[in-house]
Amino acid sequence: VAQDPDVFLVGAIDGVDAGRAVLEAAMGPRLVLTTLPILGASEALARLIALDVDPYLVAERLRGVVSQRLVRKVCGDCRQPVVPDSLLLERLGAPADGGYHEGEGCGACHGTGQRGFAALFEVLLPSVALRRALEKNADAEHLRTIARADGVASLREHALELARAGTITLAEVLATTPRS
Repeated sequence: VAQDPDVFLVGAIDGVDAGRAVLEAAMGPRLVLTTLPILGASEALARLIALDVDPYLVAERLRGVVSQRLVRKVCGDCRQPVVPDSLLLERLGAPADGGYHEGEGCGACHGTGQRGFAALFEVLLPSVALRRALEKNADAEHLRTIARADGVASLREHALELARAGTITLAEVLATTPRS
């Protein structure tokens, strides 16, 4: 029996051959999902091109990129408001008037002050401007600039929102997200 799947799931793209194979699979009317070890969504675009995949084909076939991270949440049972260090706020570009919290440590979190996980996301849906930049073999920094102009929030920006809401600590933001 012949198989003609609508969706392909491909392991991490780790070289030129894998990159080309993924792009070839995406040439038909099917969805191809894959992973790349990257810091953010715009870096995925530059990484595909760095793997010697034709920039025009990347621009033509790419439908979206999602960069994600799991971060530790502040324990809800021992969570306390804190006034963060001004140097840390400055380094992160975070406002001083946030609702920042940390866990003191309790039985529920086994003394760690953290319990459970939250997900951070950066979702990039390629705009016309981004596709044109891809076709011209733009570097990751230029692609990131275009994505930000298109309204794409970075992992760090999403993490700072969670920190201001008291869901995660500023230390967790610093440890788990690249600079925006």
